[in-house]
Amino acid sequence: MKKSLKEQTQEYYQKHELSQAQLSQLSNLLSEDTQESTKPSYSSWKFGSLAAAIVLFASSIFYYPQYQQEQLMQSIAQEVAKNHLKMKPLDVRTSELSAIQSRLDKLDFSPLASNHFAFSQQNLLGARYCSIQSITAAQLRFRSTDTGFKTLYQVPYDAKKFGDIPDTDKGEQPLQRYEKGLQVNIWKEKGLLMVSTQPAQQ
Repeated sequence: MKKSLKEQTQEYYQKHELSQAQLSQLSNLLSEDTQESTKPSYSSWKFGSLAAAIVLFASSIFYYPQYQQEQLMQSIAQEVAKNHLKMKPLDVRTSELSAIQSRLDKLDFSPLASNHFAFSQQNLLGARYCSIQSITAAQLRFRSTDTGFKTLYQVPYDAKKFGDIPDTDKGEQPLQRYEKGLQVNIWKEKGLLMVSTQPAQQ
């Protein structure tokens, strides 16, 4: 007697049905596989460490030059503030910039009138040799009725030595730092690095 389709289907699944022991074994295998997949493997840990190292390296490339530049600017501010407060004797006593240009003949450049410093409005007393970061510079000294003594330092601008400095010829504003009770402004103008100091306003 020919069996119906339903009967044939039941016989097929009964023949291929897993025993209780087989079902239990399969369940254990699946459980172990799930646990293994949730554990971080050595390869995934290694990849994570590499990614973290790459991020750290990229951050250091971006931030370290900025840190170095800020350290340099702080060093310059400290150096000129120290020179300002010492008030060493002037090598040239004059109120004429032309006399300073001709008599400070050991310089590799000619001191210039700064537009940013409002040079023409200052009472020039004279100048002397000094240095900024071991480079021979000119220190111009002024007396102001409202703030006391001011000094303006000039040295040839070297991008490799001084890095990226605001250029007032392009309308950029000088960096401003405070050191030893002085306001220190740092900028680039007419091919020179210029640094001015004056008593900080209260």
